[in-house]
Amino acid sequence: MGQIVGIDLGTTNSVVGVIEAGRPIVIANSEGSRTTPSIVGFTKDKEIVIGEQARRQLVLNPKNTFYNLKRFIGSDWDELDDNSIYVNNYVNSPHAIKCSVDDSILYCGAFVFWLLSNFRNEYSLYANLRRHQILLKKVGDYL
Repeated sequence: MGQIVGIDLGTTNSVVGVIEAGRPIVIANSEGSRTTPSIVGFTKDKEIVIGEQARRQLVLNPKNTFYNLKRFIGSDWDELDDNSIYVNNYVNSPHAIKCSVDDSILYCGAFVFWLLSNFRNEYSLYANLRRHQILLKKVGDYL
């Protein structure tokens, strides 16, 4: 049976957890933190950065850094309050809210996809590490 994995995709921060031996365990991300900022950014070289790295670039590259994405999913422009409209680089569109990156327009859902892909990769690294730890323990039992 596969392992149960849960993702709390928060507006500000997100968390990935698993059930091990009947207990929930929060997985630390690649930077060692148990929470990951729900921020996606693009460097000047068009590389996607996620989490703490994206938060750090927010000051220097706000035009290509996006946050609070979850609250825009499934919303129309008319549903937003006045404070939301002034968030950087969101574009009025008839059936969705979109984000402007340089000269490209992307749906906010694409950014959430990148967040979820990052969490999948974090979980894969964790699962592989756990498999190796279990294997080494079993081998050690025979020595």
